[in-house]
Amino acid sequence: MLLVRLQPTRSASTVRRYVPQPRLPQTIVRKPAVELENRGNELILRAAIPGMDAKDLDIHVARQAVAISGEYRNERRIESDRVLHSEFRYGKLERVIRLPFAIDNTQVSADFSNGVLTLTLPKASAIANRAVKVELTPATAESQPQLPETELPEAVVESQPQPQEVEVTEPAAEAKSQPINDETGDVWAV
Repeated sequence: MLLVRLQPTRSASTVRRYVPQPRLPQTIVRKPAVELENRGNELILRAAIPGMDAKDLDIHVARQAVAISGEYRNERRIESDRVLHSEFRYGKLERVIRLPFAIDNTQVSADFSNGVLTLTLPKASAIANRAVKVELTPATAESQPQLPETELPEAVVESQPQPQEVEVTEPAAEAKSQPINDETGDVWAV
């Protein structure tokens, strides 16, 4: 008898290959592959978006992030009974890329050719990102703001609560801590 090892991942892919898949539109949101390059005073962002037209792309650029979205459209509308096999994917494409540096989003340039989107993102000026040291001067009596001296009314001064002393004797404390059976309502207590 021949023993065959079970390999779940291989078995699942074999089953998927021989079982017909329904031709339903796929609603998976895809993320394009990206490459981010630092070139001194600018960042170069490339995104691989093959098969999409520039009119179907939507690009938003903020100071710290770039959002790319679009939709692959099925323009041919082939009837599903005539398609024997298709690996084309249609649907939404979205990706938000966080940037390691703040950029000047008013000076961004874009190029889309051969399915590759290239964004040139100039870094924000050094003045906007520069840390500034703040000097603290020691305070003198003349530079301290002075509050005007006013007297408080007697009612305000006397309204502060005064501490009160309370004496507790030991027998009284024990009597209060032990409940009487009638007080607890316990029928089974003896």
